[in-house]
Amino acid sequence: MASEIAEAARVERPQMTLKYLCELLTFNGSHNGWLAFKSVYIDTASSFSKVNNTVRLRKALKGKAKDTVTHLLIANAEPSEIIRASETRFGRPDSIVLAELDRLKNILQPTDSLDIVCSQIA
Repeated sequence: MASEIAEAARVERPQMTLKYLCELLTFNGSHNGWLAFKSVYIDTASSFSKVNNTVRLRKALKGKAKDTVTHLLIANAEPSEIIRASETRFGRPDSIVLAELDRLKNILQPTDSLDIVCSQIA
């Protein structure tokens, strides 16, 4: 009986891995999220056909990211074209740096007054 359970576990594992690989991170056009999204796509794209990669991109792209490449999705463009167009829009180093700088500006500034810090925490 133990060998049958072990065999069933071995059979189920590839299906779970494939399902995990199929799903990309959702990307909504945030410059901060581009590098992670692209990395996951590049790492997994070779495991799928062009058609499957296009389907994965259709499901993962939302908001500004989808708007940027809608014309390519409609035309059934190559996945590499879709990624290239997205990188042109969201992956420019200057855009990523500016987005990070804006994010840093919104972080609380150090202050000498403990009362201000305590009131912001509460």
